[in-house]
Amino acid sequence: MSTTFIESTNGTVRVRWYSIAALVLVPVLLAGGVLLAVHDYSSKLGSVSAAIVNNDDGTEIDGQTVPLGRQLSAALVKGAANDVGVDGNYDWVLTDDADADSGLADGLYAVVVKIPKDFSENATSFSDAETATQATVSVETSNQSLVADDAISTIIASAATRSFGTELSTQYLDGIYIGFNTLNDQLGEAADGAEELADGAHQASDGTVELADGADDISSGTGELSDGIGQLATGARQSATGAKTFAKGLGQFTDGTTSLSDGLGQLADGTADLPAQVDALADGSAGIAAGVDGIAQIAAAQPDMTLAQLDAYLTSQGGSLADLSSGASQLSGGLSQFSAGVPAITDGIAASADGAKALSKNGKKLSSGADDLADGLDQLADGVEATDAGAATLDSGIADFADGVRQLADGSIELADGTTTLADGLGTAVEEIPTYSESERTRLADVVVAPVAAESASDGGLLTRSALPLLMAIVLLLGALATYLVIAPVTARALTSRRSSVRLALGGLIPGVIVGAVQGLAIAGIAQLVMRLDAGAWFALAGISVLAGVSFAAVVQGVVAVLRNAGRLVIALVAAIALAAGIISTAPALLLDLAGVLPTAAASSALGAIESGATGVGSAIGSLVLWGLIGFVLSTVAVVSRRTVTARQLSALSPSTR
Repeated sequence: MSTTFIESTNGTVRVRWYSIAALVLVPVLLAGGVLLAVHDYSSKLGSVSAAIVNNDDGTEIDGQTVPLGRQLSAALVKGAANDVGVDGNYDWVLTDDADADSGLADGLYAVVVKIPKDFSENATSFSDAETATQATVSVETSNQSLVADDAISTIIASAATRSFGTELSTQYLDGIYIGFNTLNDQLGEAADGAEELADGAHQASDGTVELADGADDISSGTGELSDGIGQLATGARQSATGAKTFAKGLGQFTDGTTSLSDGLGQLADGTADLPAQVDALADGSAGIAAGVDGIAQIAAAQPDMTLAQLDAYLTSQGGSLADLSSGASQLSGGLSQFSAGVPAITDGIAASADGAKALSKNGKKLSSGADDLADGLDQLADGVEATDAGAATLDSGIADFADGVRQLADGSIELADGTTTLADGLGTAVEEIPTYSESERTRLADVVVAPVAAESASDGGLLTRSALPLLMAIVLLLGALATYLVIAPVTARALTSRRSSVRLALGGLIPGVIVGAVQGLAIAGIAQLVMRLDAGAWFALAGISVLAGVSFAAVVQGVVAVLRNAGRLVIALVAAIALAAGIISTAPALLLDLAGVLPTAAASSALGAIESGATGVGSAIGSLVLWGLIGFVLSTVAVVSRRTVTARQLSALSPSTR
């Protein structure tokens, strides 16, 4: 088809061949520019200036200063980023805080790495669990840095610190493995000591068993002692009670003797006149005797008086003659005897009164002593009771001591068994703890520090092989959008044309198909610079790329034909969604789901399957064909709608309104 038949978007200018050529160059320039910018970027890092600010004070280990900040600076300058596939390095400059901050502000330095003053101290603190602190460095990028500079800076700084940390960890682990050798020797000595300890523990257990038996015997004796002291306390309390009773009776006795003394005194006083009275009585009895004699004389004088008369006479006088005579005789004799004994009685009564006084005086002293004795016995009883309580406590304590010693004996037996087990275990541990040579320690430390290594097919570039298919799809979609920014999706003469709607839609699609096919082929050629596919794979990639360019041309034509300028915005939005969803897998699920049904997803899947050799190429090709058909149907519908004229449009075209 001649370019003279290609209609521009304004419908009045025909598109020239150089415009078509420019359209082909749009995606080529986009893809080529991106690849050129990121291809072999690491070899060009030397043209980028970066700064290191080392504020580390260092630390002291075993009396030797260790400047780890200086060593990290050397690692950064050396280019430890090589360990993670970044082959180049920045042009590092050692400077201070003021210059670094100024350089970041004016763009002189793309990145600044600052090492804090406590870096060495923290980096070597891993030997103390309580004070261990992770050492950190800060990585700052300039506000004038480009998009990828921050990621590259982080990669380089992280790689350097990781490499440096690995070296520290390797040295630390080497020390641990040396410690295994030392531990092996020390445990051997500990095992020998444990055997000696086991022997001593067995001897100690035998002694504690004997001690436990002795403690049981002591416990039995203290029990008997407690019982005896209890009985003594009871007897002391009873003695105290008896002493109190005795003191009380003695007091009563003293009071009685005092009364007796007083009575005897009075008796002595009353009998003081008794001898004289007895003498007088004796005299009286003598007179009675004389009277009796007189009666006898009466009887003699009156012999005729019978005895009965005399007796009657005497009876009338209050007695009988016989009795009177007998009584007079007896009285006279008794009075004589009594008179003889009265002095002795009087003296005895006086002596008794004196004795009673003395007894009363001594009884008071005895009573006071008995009271003191009772108090002393009370105190003795209290003391004995306290002693009894102490003896009970002692008995309980000795019993507890005996139990404790028995438990100690049991424990000592267990200790002896445990130390034997310990000795056996230490002996086994000595056999199990390995020893390492210097080469073995180095190899083990390297493996422990990095037990897993990831080997990636990626070359570590910013644009990975997996990202190329998505970039190709987006570039081809933007190329199709650029095409229909210049070329009209449907002719403006659709209303007056005699051709069918399908042919008119096809007339707008053919230029886009041609441009899209050429764009796809050019993009596949540029991608080969990175992918380096074999001939068969590249031809398959080129075919998919051409199909994607054609399909996207149909889609863009249909969307723009239906929605006009809004359709171009929709296509741009599709490209943005595809790019956003393809940057990282943590994008929102809704965004990922939406991107998965877009035509760019089908193109990316097909191109990626060719590049990686995965399956699913057929279904992706089918999706591209389906999207192309949907786009062409939309274009046809747009042509049909433009060939329908409303009454208002006819009125505007009538001669009367011109």
